[in-house]
Amino acid sequence: MFPLVGPDYPKSGQELAQRIQSGLTELLTFPPGRNVVVIQGGSYPAFENVKVDLTGASINGSVPPQPPKPTGQRDPGPTTAELHIVGRPIRYQGRGINLELNATGAKFDLSHDETGQALLVAREAETGNFALDIAAADLQFILKTAATEAARQKGITIQDLDVKLISQGPRMVDVEIRVKAKKLMMTGTFAVRGRVEVDEALVAKISNLSCDGQGIFGNMAAGMIQVALRAQEGRRFPLTSFSLGGLALCDLQISTTDGLRITAEVGKK
Repeated sequence: MFPLVGPDYPKSGQELAQRIQSGLTELLTFPPGRNVVVIQGGSYPAFENVKVDLTGASINGSVPPQPPKPTGQRDPGPTTAELHIVGRPIRYQGRGINLELNATGAKFDLSHDETGQALLVAREAETGNFALDIAAADLQFILKTAATEAARQKGITIQDLDVKLISQGPRMVDVEIRVKAKKLMMTGTFAVRGRVEVDEALVAKISNLSCDGQGIFGNMAAGMIQVALRAQEGRRFPLTSFSLGGLALCDLQISTTDGLRITAEVGKK
Protein backbone atom coordinates (compact mmCIF):
# COMPACT_ATOMS: atom_id res chain seq x y z
CA MET A 1 0.00 0.00 0.00
CA PHE A 2 1.29 3.42 -0.95
CA PRO A 3 -0.13 6.79 0.16
CA LEU A 4 -0.79 9.15 -2.74
CA VAL A 5 -0.61 12.80 -1.77
CA GLY A 6 -3.93 14.46 -2.56
CA PRO A 7 -7.54 13.22 -2.71
CA ASP A 8 -7.88 12.61 -6.46
CA TYR A 9 -6.79 9.47 -8.27
CA PRO A 10 -3.84 9.71 -10.70
CA LYS A 11 -4.66 9.73 -14.40
CA SER A 12 -1.31 8.82 -16.00
CA GLY A 13 1.77 6.76 -15.36
CA GLN A 14 3.88 9.86 -14.82
CA GLU A 15 1.43 11.27 -12.28
CA LEU A 16 1.23 7.90 -10.52
CA ALA A 17 5.03 7.68 -10.18
CA GLN A 18 5.27 11.25 -8.87
CA ARG A 19 2.54 10.75 -6.29
CA ILE A 20 3.88 7.42 -5.02
CA GLN A 21 7.23 9.13 -4.45
CA SER A 22 5.58 12.12 -2.76
CA GLY A 23 3.66 9.80 -0.46
CA LEU A 24 6.78 7.85 0.44
CA THR A 25 8.62 11.03 1.46
CA GLU A 26 6.16 11.31 4.36
CA LEU A 27 7.52 7.98 5.66
CA LEU A 28 11.11 7.98 4.41
CA THR A 29 13.93 10.45 3.70
CA PHE A 30 15.66 9.83 0.35
CA PRO A 31 19.05 10.90 -0.97
CA PRO A 32 18.76 14.23 -2.86
CA GLY A 33 17.75 13.86 -6.49
CA ARG A 34 16.72 10.21 -6.16
CA ASN A 35 14.11 9.06 -8.71
CA VAL A 36 12.37 6.47 -6.56
CA VAL A 37 9.58 5.19 -8.85
CA VAL A 38 10.15 4.10 -12.44
CA ILE A 39 7.25 2.92 -14.63
CA GLN A 40 8.04 1.41 -18.03
CA GLY A 41 6.01 -0.03 -20.89
CA GLY A 42 2.28 0.04 -21.53
CA SER A 43 0.00 2.95 -20.72
CA TYR A 44 -2.19 3.86 -17.79
CA PRO A 45 -3.60 1.83 -16.15
CA ALA A 46 -1.81 -1.28 -17.54
CA PHE A 47 2.00 -1.25 -17.29
CA GLU A 48 4.74 -3.72 -18.11
CA ASN A 49 7.14 -2.89 -15.29
CA VAL A 50 6.94 -0.86 -12.07
CA LYS A 51 10.03 -0.48 -9.87
CA VAL A 52 10.15 1.27 -6.49
CA ASP A 53 13.77 1.72 -5.38
CA LEU A 54 14.03 2.55 -1.66
CA THR A 55 17.79 1.96 -1.51
CA GLY A 56 19.53 4.53 0.68
CA ALA A 57 16.30 5.83 2.22
CA SER A 58 16.07 6.44 5.99
CA ILE A 59 12.98 5.68 8.05
CA ASN A 60 11.59 8.86 9.61
CA GLY A 61 11.33 8.74 13.39
CA SER A 62 12.37 6.10 15.90
CA VAL A 63 9.53 3.66 15.15
CA PRO A 64 8.19 2.66 11.70
CA PRO A 65 4.81 4.42 11.37
CA GLN A 66 1.57 2.48 11.12
CA PRO A 67 0.51 2.15 7.45
CA PRO A 68 -2.65 4.10 6.52
CA LYS A 69 -5.89 2.12 6.38
CA PRO A 70 -8.18 2.24 3.34
CA THR A 71 -11.79 3.11 4.07
CA GLY A 72 -14.96 3.11 2.00
CA GLN A 73 -15.21 2.17 -1.65
CA ARG A 74 -12.33 0.67 -3.61
CA ASP A 75 -12.02 1.19 -7.35
CA PRO A 76 -9.98 -0.91 -9.81
CA GLY A 77 -6.55 0.66 -10.24
CA PRO A 78 -3.32 0.09 -12.15
CA THR A 79 -1.88 -3.31 -13.07
CA THR A 80 1.67 -4.30 -13.92
CA ALA A 81 3.15 -7.42 -15.45
CA GLU A 82 6.18 -7.08 -13.18
CA LEU A 83 6.53 -5.33 -9.82
CA HIS A 84 9.85 -4.77 -8.06
CA ILE A 85 10.27 -3.11 -4.67
CA VAL A 86 13.82 -3.01 -3.36
CA GLY A 87 15.72 -1.34 -0.53
CA ARG A 88 19.34 -2.48 -0.15
CA PRO A 89 19.57 -1.06 2.35
CA ILE A 90 16.90 1.05 3.99
CA ARG A 91 18.45 2.93 6.92
CA TYR A 92 16.98 2.78 10.40
CA GLN A 93 18.87 4.60 13.15
CA GLY A 94 21.86 4.63 10.79
CA ARG A 95 21.94 0.86 10.21
CA GLY A 96 20.83 -1.14 7.21
CA ILE A 97 17.71 -3.25 6.70
CA ASN A 98 17.49 -5.05 3.36
CA LEU A 99 14.09 -5.49 1.74
CA GLU A 100 13.07 -6.90 -1.64
CA LEU A 101 9.75 -7.88 -3.21
CA ASN A 102 9.32 -9.22 -6.74
CA ALA A 103 5.91 -10.10 -8.16
CA THR A 104 4.26 -10.85 -11.48
CA GLY A 105 0.70 -10.03 -12.45
CA ALA A 106 0.27 -7.43 -9.72
CA LYS A 107 -3.08 -5.65 -9.48
CA PHE A 108 -3.93 -2.59 -7.39
CA ASP A 109 -7.05 -0.84 -6.16
CA LEU A 110 -7.51 2.87 -5.54
CA SER A 111 -9.08 4.01 -2.30
CA HIS A 112 -8.87 6.69 0.40
CA ASP A 113 -7.66 6.77 3.99
CA GLU A 114 -9.60 8.18 6.94
CA THR A 115 -8.45 11.72 6.11
CA GLY A 116 -9.59 11.52 2.47
CA GLN A 117 -6.13 11.12 0.97
CA ALA A 118 -5.85 8.71 -1.98
CA LEU A 119 -4.21 5.31 -1.50
CA LEU A 120 -2.78 2.75 -3.90
CA VAL A 121 -3.66 -0.64 -2.39
CA ALA A 122 -2.16 -3.91 -3.61
CA ARG A 123 -5.01 -6.34 -4.36
CA GLU A 124 -3.24 -9.49 -5.56
CA ALA A 125 -0.34 -10.93 -7.54
CA GLU A 126 0.11 -14.13 -9.51
CA THR A 127 3.52 -15.16 -8.18
CA GLY A 128 6.53 -13.64 -6.48
CA ASN A 129 8.90 -13.65 -3.53
CA PHE A 130 9.72 -11.45 -0.55
CA ALA A 131 12.79 -11.11 1.66
CA LEU A 132 13.68 -8.87 4.61
CA ASP A 133 16.95 -9.23 6.50
CA ILE A 134 19.13 -7.42 9.00
CA ALA A 135 22.62 -8.45 10.06
CA ALA A 136 23.26 -9.45 13.68
CA ALA A 137 25.57 -6.47 14.31
CA ASP A 138 23.03 -4.01 12.89
CA LEU A 139 20.18 -5.55 14.88
CA GLN A 140 22.21 -5.33 18.07
CA PHE A 141 23.17 -1.71 17.35
CA ILE A 142 19.55 -0.72 16.74
CA LEU A 143 18.38 -2.37 19.94
CA LYS A 144 21.23 -0.86 21.95
CA THR A 145 20.50 2.61 20.55
CA ALA A 146 16.82 2.30 21.49
CA ALA A 147 17.70 0.99 24.96
CA THR A 148 20.28 3.74 25.52
CA GLU A 149 17.75 6.46 24.71
CA ALA A 150 15.09 4.93 26.94
CA ALA A 151 17.59 4.47 29.80
CA ARG A 152 19.00 7.98 29.46
CA GLN A 153 15.58 9.42 30.31
CA LYS A 154 15.79 7.52 33.60
CA GLY A 155 19.34 8.64 34.34
CA ILE A 156 20.75 5.21 33.49
CA THR A 157 23.82 4.51 31.33
CA ILE A 158 23.86 1.36 29.18
CA GLN A 159 27.39 -0.08 29.35
CA ASP A 160 26.89 -3.27 27.36
CA LEU A 161 24.08 -5.08 25.57
CA ASP A 162 23.94 -8.54 24.03
CA VAL A 163 21.10 -9.98 21.91
CA LYS A 164 20.29 -13.65 21.50
CA LEU A 165 17.68 -14.94 19.03
CA ILE A 166 16.31 -18.49 19.15
CA SER A 167 13.91 -19.77 16.48
CA GLN A 168 10.84 -21.52 17.90
CA GLY A 169 9.12 -22.24 14.59
CA PRO A 170 8.86 -20.86 11.07
CA ARG A 171 7.35 -17.56 12.27
CA MET A 172 8.30 -17.37 15.93
CA VAL A 173 11.49 -16.21 17.65
CA ASP A 174 12.39 -16.03 21.33
CA VAL A 175 14.53 -12.98 22.17
CA GLU A 176 16.86 -12.53 25.14
CA ILE A 177 18.57 -9.18 25.71
CA ARG A 178 21.21 -9.04 28.46
CA VAL A 179 22.17 -5.56 29.63
CA LYS A 180 24.88 -4.18 31.89
CA ALA A 181 23.96 -0.72 33.14
CA LYS A 182 24.98 1.93 35.64
CA LYS A 183 23.18 4.62 37.62
CA LEU A 184 25.23 6.95 39.78
CA MET A 185 27.67 4.62 41.61
CA MET A 186 25.56 1.47 41.21
CA THR A 187 26.17 -1.11 38.48
CA GLY A 188 24.09 -4.16 37.72
CA THR A 189 22.90 -6.55 35.04
CA PHE A 190 19.45 -7.63 33.95
CA ALA A 191 17.93 -9.73 31.18
CA VAL A 192 14.77 -8.96 29.19
CA ARG A 193 13.05 -11.89 27.48
CA GLY A 194 10.16 -12.11 25.11
CA ARG A 195 8.69 -13.77 22.06
CA VAL A 196 8.10 -12.23 18.61
CA GLU A 197 5.67 -13.81 16.16
CA VAL A 198 5.30 -12.42 12.62
CA ASP A 199 2.10 -12.79 10.62
CA GLU A 200 1.61 -12.83 6.84
CA ALA A 201 1.00 -9.07 6.80
CA LEU A 202 4.50 -8.54 8.28
CA VAL A 203 3.06 -7.38 11.59
CA ALA A 204 5.02 -8.56 14.63
CA LYS A 205 3.33 -9.45 17.92
CA ILE A 206 5.26 -9.28 21.21
CA SER A 207 4.43 -11.69 24.04
CA ASN A 208 5.90 -13.63 26.98
CA LEU A 209 7.72 -10.53 28.23
CA SER A 210 9.72 -10.79 31.44
CA CYS A 211 12.77 -9.29 33.13
CA ASP A 212 15.05 -10.40 35.96
CA GLY A 213 18.17 -8.84 37.44
CA GLN A 214 21.35 -9.54 39.36
CA GLY A 215 22.71 -7.37 42.14
CA ILE A 216 20.98 -4.54 43.98
CA PHE A 217 20.79 -2.21 41.00
CA GLY A 218 20.02 -5.06 38.58
CA ASN A 219 17.04 -6.11 40.66
CA MET A 220 15.85 -2.51 41.01
CA ALA A 221 16.08 -1.97 37.25
CA ALA A 222 14.33 -5.27 36.54
CA GLY A 223 11.44 -4.23 38.75
CA MET A 224 10.97 -0.96 36.90
CA ILE A 225 11.30 -2.64 33.51
CA GLN A 226 8.80 -5.35 34.43
CA VAL A 227 6.18 -2.64 35.02
CA ALA A 228 6.88 -1.11 31.60
CA LEU A 229 6.77 -4.51 29.91
CA ARG A 230 3.21 -5.12 31.07
CA ALA A 231 2.07 -2.25 28.85
CA GLN A 232 3.88 -3.80 25.86
CA GLU A 233 2.55 -7.34 26.25
CA GLY A 234 0.57 -8.28 23.15
CA ARG A 235 1.61 -5.15 21.25
CA ARG A 236 1.66 -5.35 17.46
CA PHE A 237 3.85 -3.24 15.19
CA PRO A 238 4.66 -3.26 11.45
CA LEU A 239 8.08 -4.43 10.29
CA THR A 240 7.95 -2.18 7.21
CA SER A 241 6.90 1.40 6.58
CA PHE A 242 4.35 0.34 3.98
CA SER A 243 1.65 -2.31 3.99
CA LEU A 244 1.55 -5.21 1.53
CA GLY A 245 -2.20 -4.67 1.21
CA GLY A 246 -3.90 -7.68 -0.37
CA LEU A 247 -0.67 -9.46 -1.31
CA ALA A 248 -0.56 -12.80 0.46
CA LEU A 249 2.74 -14.05 1.88
CA CYS A 250 2.84 -17.85 1.76
CA ASP A 251 5.31 -20.20 3.43
CA LEU A 252 6.72 -17.37 5.54
CA GLN A 253 9.99 -18.41 7.22
CA ILE A 254 12.16 -16.72 9.85
CA SER A 255 15.87 -17.47 10.13
CA THR A 256 18.05 -16.27 13.02
CA THR A 257 21.40 -17.35 11.57
CA ASP A 258 23.73 -14.32 11.81
CA GLY A 259 20.90 -11.86 12.31
CA LEU A 260 17.25 -11.91 11.31
CA ARG A 261 15.91 -12.92 7.90
CA ILE A 262 12.28 -13.24 6.83
CA THR A 263 11.40 -14.84 3.49
CA ALA A 264 8.11 -15.77 1.83
CA GLU A 265 6.45 -16.57 -1.46
CA VAL A 266 3.94 -14.04 -2.81
CA GLY A 267 0.58 -15.20 -4.14
CA LYS A 268 -3.16 -14.69 -3.97
CA LYS A 269 -5.17 -14.73 -0.76
